[in-house]
Amino acid sequence: FHAKAVELWSGRPIRPGLAEAYFTVAEAMYELGRVDPAKHLLEKAVRVEPRPESLDLLATIEVKSSKYAEASAHYEELLGLPFADQLTRLRWETQSLVALGLLARRQSDEGKARQQFDTALRQLNKLIGFPGLRPPSRSARLVERGKLLFYAGDLTQAADDFRQARQVTPDR
Repeated sequence: FHAKAVELWSGRPIRPGLAEAYFTVAEAMYELGRVDPAKHLLEKAVRVEPRPESLDLLATIEVKSSKYAEASAHYEELLGLPFADQLTRLRWETQSLVALGLLARRQSDEGKARQQFDTALRQLNKLIGFPGLRPPSRSARLVERGKLLFYAGDLTQAADDFRQARQVTPDR
């Protein structure tokens, strides 16, 4: 279908693109518990166009299957993707670094986990200090940083971040 659409309307971008369409169907299948077909579609999506959403869900599937090396490879690939803007890049990089840290911890590599967490913390600090960051996004990043600090063992600072997030968006 996509090949024919490209042929017929060569001057117009086809939306959604094939990779995005594969991801959308894969995400729905995953949520319905059809993990193997979802994984197959995600692999096809990544071959067409590596996108952070596809790599992240593919890595999640690998983690749940105890395939930590494969999951790590997907997160590492995600770290190398180009992004349209710095805010999006920082958000995905932070998420991937935290996931890599948790994977390292699962494999009893506390040194590597600490290194990934420290890098993620620096990225989160940049995100939180990003000019023009709206309160809901700032609150979400504070919660992420609180979780990261919890993983790193700094319970006091984690609790402070959770309180600060609540102050930023008291209605949530």
